Amino acid sequence: MGRDFFNTSKYTYQTDFIYQDYAGVGVNLYGYTQQFGNGIAATVSVQDPTPFEHPIVDLTAGGVAGSFGGFVGAAGSPFVLGGAPTNDAWQNGGFIVPDIVFNVRLDQAWGGAQAAAILHDNRARYYNNTLAATGTAAGASHPSDKWGWAVSGGLELNLPWAKGDSFAVQSQYCVGDSESCDNFGTRLQDLAWSLVNNNKIGLGWQNDAFFANTAATGATGLQLTTMWNIFAAIQHYWVPDVRTSRCTAALCAVQGQQHRRGYADLRPAISASGCADWAAWQIGSRTIWNPVRNLDVGVEALYTDLSKSAFGGANVAFIPSNSGQAAPGSTFTASSTHVLSGMLRVQ
Repeated sequence: MGRDFFNTSKYTYQTDFIYQDYAGVGVNLYGYTQQFGNGIAATVSVQDPTPFEHPIVDLTAGGVAGSFGGFVGAAGSPFVLGGAPTNDAWQNGGFIVPDIVFNVRLDQAWGGAQAAAILHDNRARYYNNTLAATGTAAGASHPSDKWGWAVSGGLELNLPWAKGDSFAVQSQYCVGDSESCDNFGTRLQDLAWSLVNNNKIGLGWQNDAFFANTAATGATGLQLTTMWNIFAAIQHYWVPDVRTSRCTAALCAVQGQQHRRGYADLRPAISASGCADWAAWQIGSRTIWNPVRNLDVGVEALYTDLSKSAFGGANVAFIPSNSGQAAPGSTFTASSTHVLSGMLRVQ
C-alpha cells in the first residue's frame, strides 16, 4: 500500500538495491483504498517515516565557515571521516507530521501500473550559533518547516514468450524527501554510499535538507536536496523449473546547492562544484533452479559503480568508531569503485 510497486524479490536477491523499497520490513501506516472496478483502485494513506528518516544538516553547526559537512583543508589534503560524516548532521526537529501518500493503481491481465505522490514535512531544530552580527541569539529560532515531495510511476508487463515471463520498470523523483528515492541504511543514516575497493572509496551523502547560520549569510532557511532514480528488470523462464532475471538501476543525488545559490563562504573545501552531487548505477543477473517443489537454488552476480562523486580525487582518512584513536587509521582516495558481488541462496 502507498508508494511501493516494484516487486524486488521477483527479480533479485539484493536487498541493498539503490532505490526505495519497504518490502523487507514494512512501514506503519493508516490508509484507505477505494476500488473503482475494472482493476482500478486509489489509495490515500498517512505513513510513519521515522524508522527510515534521513538527516537535515546544519552546515555550520560547529561554527566552521568555509567547510562542508565538516570537511576542511585544501583540495587534495586528507579530511577525516569519523563517527559523524557531516558537520552535526542530525538536525531533524522530530517527526510530528506523517508522510501523506496517494496512489492510483491499475491491474489487468497484461500486467499493472501505478502512479504515486508523496508529501514529506522537513522540520529542523533550532539554530545553534550565537551571531550578534545577524541579531540571532542561540536557540532563538529555527528554520521554518518546508514541505518535500516525491512522485513515482511504475509499469509491469506479462510477456507472452513463456508463462511467468515479465518486464518491470519504475522511476522516482524526490525533492526534500530522499528516503522516497532510496531508503538505504538506518534511521538518520547520513553516509549513504561508502563502498570500498582496494584503496578507493565511493562517497555519497543522502540528506533531506541543508541550512546555515553565519555572519556572512545570516540565518538561511531550509534548502531541499534533489534525487531521482530509474530501474528496470526482466524475467524469463527457460523451462518450468529454471528462470533468469536481469536488473539494472541508476540513482542520482543533487546534495547541497549553497554555492550555486551564491553563499560563497559555504563552498566545500574539497568539492570544487560547491555541491555534494553523486550518481551510481548497478546491473545484475540471477538464475534460479527449482528441482522439486518448495526448493529453490539460486545464484546472482551484481556489478555496482559510483560513477560520479563531487569529492572525486580527495583523500579520505578514517578513524574507527569508538577507538579513541587520534590519528587516522586508513586513508583512501574518493573515486569510482567498480564493485562485483555475488550471492548463493538455497531456500
